[in-house]
Amino acid sequence: MRKRSFVPLLFSIVPLFLTGCWDRTELNDVAFKIGLAMDLTEDGLYEASAQFAVPSQLGGSKGSPGGSEGEAYFVEKGIGKDTREAIQNMQTRISRRVHAGQRRAIFIGESLARKKGIATVIDTNARDPQTRLRTDIFLVKGGQAKDILDISYPFERVPVLATVKMHRMVGGSRTTEYRDFLMREFDDVSFPTMPVLQINRDEDGRKKQFRVEGRAIFDKDLKLIGFLNAEQSRYHLWIIGPINRQVITISNPDGGGNLSLNLTKMGRKIDPVIQGNKVKIYITLTGKGEILENGTNVELYKSENLKKIEAALNQDVEKKGLSTIGMVQKQFGTDIFDFGRAIHRKYPYQWRTLRNDWHHVFADTEVIVRSKLNVQRIGRTGGFLELNVGDNEK
Repeated sequence: MRKRSFVPLLFSIVPLFLTGCWDRTELNDVAFKIGLAMDLTEDGLYEASAQFAVPSQLGGSKGSPGGSEGEAYFVEKGIGKDTREAIQNMQTRISRRVHAGQRRAIFIGESLARKKGIATVIDTNARDPQTRLRTDIFLVKGGQAKDILDISYPFERVPVLATVKMHRMVGGSRTTEYRDFLMREFDDVSFPTMPVLQINRDEDGRKKQFRVEGRAIFDKDLKLIGFLNAEQSRYHLWIIGPINRQVITISNPDGGGNLSLNLTKMGRKIDPVIQGNKVKIYITLTGKGEILENGTNVELYKSENLKKIEAALNQDVEKKGLSTIGMVQKQFGTDIFDFGRAIHRKYPYQWRTLRNDWHHVFADTEVIVRSKLNVQRIGRTGGFLELNVGDNEK
């Protein structure tokens, strides 16, 4: 009995010796930053803009408690000599402590990326313990990054979330862009890239909507040096790995009309070969999918016709993949395809001599692209839809 009576006494005494948390911040005193935009002012200063969520307006429906009668977000700005000072000056205009732990995306203006580079932006965020590696990062082409924060989007209460989801829908790398950018920044041979957001404007020049449009290429000083268009960016992502879906449209090799294939199982293999002083890169792109649209008169249920279509699809992929690589080699001379990493894994000894001069060697490296696509499903059998008016009249 004494032992039993001692247990409640012990549990009542122990809490007296436990330390409490005296510096906690209540949720009512926190401002949740969902998106951060960095720009360069005309005076050469840094301008930080952030989109904050308004918790009382999130969720629910109009007319319900905590409903959606007001905006679910607001935007605040600050200017400074560097990124950190600009963010601190933004804090002076907000009644709550800014918290970046829920941030979903970072946006960078083209002017800042070209003139000063983004090294200070990356450095500031990398040092901040609140920064999540699973964050998207975008370059805003042809405008200021802060413009993105001021554009509402009909499907999302907080517009920043639309950019993240839009990136996934076009086959992006699932909110790991910031992590991947850092990995390539610290790599000696690979050059970092990031997705591009383009703002559409109407005839009056007013902002209308944004879309994901290609990728931006950076040098080792993290200055913007060029762009890949939408199609080139898809092949770039296919070669380095993270893309998970793509639609390929080709013309009928034997006549008129077009045909589209939806690829959902995509893969790639990079196999470098060193022969003497020459380096060759063999790339194999693989994929399986289904026919989404057949605007030709080709009867796909016939095996010989399906083989012709697969051959045409493979030829198109090989041509466009090689064209993308050749353009980067000629215009930028930057290895954004991880060829150097592949050589390092397969030829670690030879890589010691190639490493310091890889940027020059890359520009002249012969690349062979092979495609192995397989059509798993053809949908409706037969050719294009034809209506026999004569039979209907009978």
